[in-house]
Amino acid sequence: MTLIPVTAIALLSSAGIPDPYQIMGTVIGATLVSTLVAIIGVKFFEKMPVFRIKQGLSDALIEAEKEGEEGGEGLKKIGPVGVIILLAVLLVTGLFVCIEAMPDFHQAVIDKLHLQGILDQLNAEKSSLEHVEATGEMPAWRQWMFAFSLVAIPFIWLFFIVYAWVRGVKVYEEFVEGAKEGFGVAVRIMPFLVTMLVALAIFRDSGALLVLQNLMRPLLNLVSFPVELVPMALMRPLSGSGSQGVLVEILTNESMSDTLKYTAATMFGSTETTFYVLAVYFGSVGIRRTRHALAAGLCADAAGIIAAVVICKMVFG
Repeated sequence: MTLIPVTAIALLSSAGIPDPYQIMGTVIGATLVSTLVAIIGVKFFEKMPVFRIKQGLSDALIEAEKEGEEGGEGLKKIGPVGVIILLAVLLVTGLFVCIEAMPDFHQAVIDKLHLQGILDQLNAEKSSLEHVEATGEMPAWRQWMFAFSLVAIPFIWLFFIVYAWVRGVKVYEEFVEGAKEGFGVAVRIMPFLVTMLVALAIFRDSGALLVLQNLMRPLLNLVSFPVELVPMALMRPLSGSGSQGVLVEILTNESMSDTLKYTAATMFGSTETTFYVLAVYFGSVGIRRTRHALAAGLCADAAGIIAAVVICKMVFG
């Protein structure tokens, strides 16, 4: 699941789109759908005869799973103190969501804590969300959605750091070790990455992408799918950098509405570069038979794309 769509938020912000953090709620909703479809797809496809593997390989996978389980035995169980700390984080987060979602409660807290003077100094930085809440132009469920988007990023960072700490994980040391491993992964995948990017450049610059978009236009109009977002839907499973370029083009297109731009950013944040993963990461570790990974991945991408369009229409109109 995509918990924090950092790249999408940064691109929205650089393009001058108002309140880029508002896609937090839509991305989490759409990526939840795509993740569930991915899990269901894996469980469904792995039982099909065409995707079954030989007994020897199956035994090797079972041994690998056992080794992985043994590697996690060093973690502590969450004790009473850890439970209290995690509940405190959840309660504080819930309080902030209530403050942002309920204007009356918001003003009561401000008066109680004598924060009005500080808020008056920050009027220039108030978001359009606060204005909509104050004027009562937004349905209650949308107020809660945007309130959750406001606190989602700090909550996710804080919760998982605290959770790791109460489980006995050395957070800083693990972060540094993961950063070191990242350099090794980058070196191993470089040949596969170059090959994939060349193939994508040929597909896009040759005009094949545009031809496919035009062929799909009648069907998309029939199901009310925005035709302007077809390049994003087609490019996202192929390449992260390619789909990022498509997103930038959409965000800088002044003829498109903000709703379409939020939808494109949600698509970017709630789907995965399936072909890129298969070609680069599987290839870098010598896996040639990917079995049902492609089928399950594409099903998840399709679900994420459809969910992004539906959720954004509900939230942004």
